[in-house]
Amino acid sequence: MKMKRLKKKKASRLYSEKVRRRNLAGPVLGSFPSVLASNNTPRLPACRQARRAAGIPFPSTPANISKKIWHLRFLKILFIFFLFFLPTQLGKHFFPPFSYLNGIRVDYLSPTLYLTDIIVFLLFIFNFKTVVNFFKDKRILIGLGLLFINVIFANNQPVAFYRLIKIVEFVVVFSLGQQLFKMIKEKILLIILFLIAGFHLTLAIFQLVFRHSIQGIFYFFGERFLSLSTPGIAKATIQGIEFLRPYGTFSHPNSLAGFFLLLYFFVLTNKKFNKYLVLKYLVVFIFSCLVFLSFSKVAILTFLILNTSFLILPAGRQALNTKITCRICKIAQIIGPIIVSLI
Repeated sequence: MKMKRLKKKKASRLYSEKVRRRNLAGPVLGSFPSVLASNNTPRLPACRQARRAAGIPFPSTPANISKKIWHLRFLKILFIFFLFFLPTQLGKHFFPPFSYLNGIRVDYLSPTLYLTDIIVFLLFIFNFKTVVNFFKDKRILIGLGLLFINVIFANNQPVAFYRLIKIVEFVVVFSLGQQLFKMIKEKILLIILFLIAGFHLTLAIFQLVFRHSIQGIFYFFGERFLSLSTPGIAKATIQGIEFLRPYGTFSHPNSLAGFFLLLYFFVLTNKKFNKYLVLKYLVVFIFSCLVFLSFSKVAILTFLILNTSFLILPAGRQALNTKITCRICKIAQIIGPIIVSLI
């Protein structure tokens, strides 16, 4: 009899413990009332009251999960647009009094609101905590403090303050870049780079052949009005014939060459892109063409030196040790010195 009583007590304790855990875990149909009545407090399910009292976090609901998915997709789309419009100059120029020199408007002194600035601002709003945590680094704060002191003692304080804002914007992009790059697959990133490179290669060839800017739809991407008669225009002479060095949508051909030179080695040295070799080497080839078409001696010389070093060093040989040989790269390295000799 005693054994039976002990078994009943043990079973009763187990059942009460099971019910308590079930109440904390979530609602079970028919096990308890759905709401607790109260005069002034909002009504909540009994299980949620118990979870709140015990300090147990609420599980993610389908609505919360869908919000997170929507948030990530929106960030991904924003970052893709940022990458695509990064080499463009689509923006609105403002010409306050400090942007004039001797009565002449100077673009480099005028504050400009670019489309990329708006995209970066949206990325900042949707990643506010991440950016704030990054700016808590003492080194970042000391650097920004020194720059702010420089603004105070600058001859043209409005321009210096505008440049400080651009530096802060760059730091914001840097703080989010690593996280956002992981959200984009390698193939999509290569396609974006291919579209950017193809767009600028087409525009550069037109500018080189016609010896002036194309305008039209390219104007809205930041192409400036250029011709051989423009004062201070960048020119190249081949066999006694003057050509307009392609600007693309950049402020100078050297800027175009430097931008695509960096992208060239980013794609070439990144082993993650080896899954899509044909697309990778097509992008690399277009980048090479843009560097040579810019007629930038420094960029072309840097291109040749770094390519040679990359092929000689063991790490570079391992990166190119793939099933498909980079014939396009080898052709570019043969044609490169010939083009340099003509400049």
